[in-house]
Amino acid sequence: MSEFETRQRAFRENLCLWVVVHHFLSADLVRELCAAVVSATSEDTLSLEGLVGDYIATESPSLANWGVRARTCEGPLAAYLWRFIQVVIWQGDELPGLHDSQEQLSEYTILPKLELSLELAHADFSTAAHVLPSDPVRVPEELQPLIDAMRTAIGDLNGKNPLGNTSIDWRLGESDVTPLSAILTKHLGDLYGDADRWQVARNMYQRAETLLAQCTDPAWASFSAALSIIFKQSLAAAARTTHGAADAVDILRDIIIGEGEKGHILVPMNAMPDYLTAHFALDRPQIISEKRGATLLAPQLINSHHAAHALSSWRDKKFDSAHRWFWAVLRRQIALGSATYSRDTKAHYGCSLIELACDKLEQNDRSSTFAMGVRLLVESGRNAVVEKIEWKDALVERYVTEKAVEETVSWSRNAEGALSERTTTVITLFSGWLRSLPADRDRTALAMIQYLSEAVQHFTKATLADRNIRKAALESLRRVGIDRPEFLGLCAPAVAVAISASFEGSDPILQAEAIQTALVYIDDFDDRDVEDIVTRVTMLTQTLERGDGPGFVIDPALRLLSSKAVTKRATINPEIRKRAMEELLRLSLEVEAASTNIMYLLRWLDPQFAEGKVESERLKTIVEKLCKGALQINSSGAASKIHALLIAPGVAGMTGVATALTGLRNILETASTGRPSISFTDAYHSLIFLSNHRADLVNGLSLKDGEILELLYPLFSPLMEMWRAAASAPLVFAGFAFPPRTSPNSTLVHNWTFASLGFARSLSRLPEMLEAMSDAAHHPDLQKAISVAKSVRISAGDPEDFDEAKILNEGHDAFYAALGTRLIAARNLIPDQRVTILSVLLKLCFRFGPDGMDSGLFLSALEYQIPVNEGSPELTAYIKRLRNNRTLRLNLYPILRELLSEEVLNDA
Repeated sequence: MSEFETRQRAFRENLCLWVVVHHFLSADLVRELCAAVVSATSEDTLSLEGLVGDYIATESPSLANWGVRARTCEGPLAAYLWRFIQVVIWQGDELPGLHDSQEQLSEYTILPKLELSLELAHADFSTAAHVLPSDPVRVPEELQPLIDAMRTAIGDLNGKNPLGNTSIDWRLGESDVTPLSAILTKHLGDLYGDADRWQVARNMYQRAETLLAQCTDPAWASFSAALSIIFKQSLAAAARTTHGAADAVDILRDIIIGEGEKGHILVPMNAMPDYLTAHFALDRPQIISEKRGATLLAPQLINSHHAAHALSSWRDKKFDSAHRWFWAVLRRQIALGSATYSRDTKAHYGCSLIELACDKLEQNDRSSTFAMGVRLLVESGRNAVVEKIEWKDALVERYVTEKAVEETVSWSRNAEGALSERTTTVITLFSGWLRSLPADRDRTALAMIQYLSEAVQHFTKATLADRNIRKAALESLRRVGIDRPEFLGLCAPAVAVAISASFEGSDPILQAEAIQTALVYIDDFDDRDVEDIVTRVTMLTQTLERGDGPGFVIDPALRLLSSKAVTKRATINPEIRKRAMEELLRLSLEVEAASTNIMYLLRWLDPQFAEGKVESERLKTIVEKLCKGALQINSSGAASKIHALLIAPGVAGMTGVATALTGLRNILETASTGRPSISFTDAYHSLIFLSNHRADLVNGLSLKDGEILELLYPLFSPLMEMWRAAASAPLVFAGFAFPPRTSPNSTLVHNWTFASLGFARSLSRLPEMLEAMSDAAHHPDLQKAISVAKSVRISAGDPEDFDEAKILNEGHDAFYAALGTRLIAARNLIPDQRVTILSVLLKLCFRFGPDGMDSGLFLSALEYQIPVNEGSPELTAYIKRLRNNRTLRLNLYPILRELLSEEVLNDA
């Protein structure tokens, strides 16, 4: 039997275990293992040579590379095996993805075992719990010893695990003469090392060396020689951590002297760098000669030229080194004709230049560096990279000028074939710049807005790329209007042109985005633009028949047609306004997706206008459907239907309101079970409405206040139970998400707190609610959001009994959320109470600040002559923090000079 046949037999006998440790194999043995996987899986009906064309140089196995290309992969099994080979070669710890073709491959029972083997190969002790099968039936017999060993290790990671001192029966059989048992032991040691249990790892490495010495089969001789060096170097790595550099130097010196004299290539390549760094970590290192190896990785192979060194230098802010490496890689990628990898390198190179331009901004003019960085980003077309750049205000103020915008636009239009990706990148760049641009740079802002508008107008082909560009440009225009309202009037004409252009064609996603954008700018459009947009929206909605039309178009259309700019602006053409109102009413009555809107509409619509247009039978049908939907609490739409019934009690009637309250109670009851309804996320809106608009229910249903209270009281008990349950099951506030969230959504906690306290106050039962919430309010995952919501309720107008101890226990966000309201309230207190509360607020201010809100507190302290404890350590720390914040220092120091003595300010 040849050596190759010997190894093939060994691979097939323990195929799954070899797959687990395939990362130890040299390229030639990885090839042989893949050959064994292909033949064993297909029962010898397929071969590696039939699946791939490949090349491997085996003169020095430790330096060998394996290159493959797929031949025709016919059938699901061949396709799966090709994916298996790819993920092994890529070394990215992916899985081939058996689930993609599981039904077609169900007869090949070995495939799930291979997938499990790869998962075990990727797992460490912290992730293995999600990988190790809980069902013993799923565990292949040959993997059982490894799984048992990993479970034992996970259960006892205290550094004294007996696995490190005793051998493990890997059940490979007495005839096994391969290095497999040694490699498995080494692999388990590596997992201990990863868990920072280096002494156990060292023990296992020593055991692995002993097992390796027992492998004397010539078929494994070359591989065993390489493993011997790897094991010894791992021992040195463990020794460096457990005993220090001196022990590591001794082990590495033995490798260099012993193995190095045999001429094994891994010694200068792998061991020598570790030896040098350990040697120079000694107290008194001696001068030694430089004997590190150097490897030239296939220079004509694009994969050999990667930016790892450049990225490492950039991360360490060694910009000169980073840029030398980026250019070294980029010019070689360009030389080899790479379009894909060179663009990736340009993107990261550009990011590093932008960061350099931002470094020591006040000391250096790096406008040319900034320009080069922007040019590389544009040329890269890598929008996903550009999206993650955080543009600092000072950087944008310094370098984003009209000239910079003009140059950026010219670079985007410099290459016709790359126009789409470059335009998308520039849209993202301009979005980031517009968020940080100083308000007085209106000409620069207008130049960017004009570019975004033109992108919507000119990319009109029915291609995915053009649609994405137009949508991205509209999104950017909308964000500018939201984030920079000072630019609304300046941008409105260009935005109106872009919105009108979006209605050319039949892309509903683009049209929905256009309407969303129009909603932001509608108050700043002139009458002609409003009339044009309203006409286009009504023409669009009139194409939606009864029960038809996507909600993502209808919802913004309804909001636009009912906006004040359309319904209230006196200068709008009356005929266009009438047409809009009629279309609004038609949509609400006829289109299924808009049926809840009629309830909101009838609250403010002129009764004379609606008369004769709203059929009572149609309205009755809509209410019946809303009632049905309100009780379907496993539907995400139940909350909106409940709210719609409550918003117009005169239309919904007693039956509709009672049904809505029943649906809301049912949703609340699910929350205390730990499995809240999917509608729970939005149900707080109805609770807030009931708190603030009880009089509307009384009037709409012609009830007495006591009678409406009888309807509302049944909600209170399940609401309290929800909070009691949340104390032990806070994920009730996680909300629906895929994959499921592992921590509560702080916004949801805040909103439910705000709603619950308001509802309890409206029923005069606030103390009961606070008691029910008390345990949840101390849960670390809920505490901050609940505290902030309580402060926001104060800001919303809830009266507050000033409790010094309670205020002193607040966190940063809760303190500042209520500070403004408390300062106003303090003005109405008697002098003694005012001094007490302002002193408490000053104490918290010095603990949490500085913050811009502090100026109001300091002015109040000056006005009412509040004494300050100038010896407070918190005050000293506050002043030191303030010195490090240039903007706040300039704002607050003049006031502090009046409040504190110069000695305190100077000595802190």
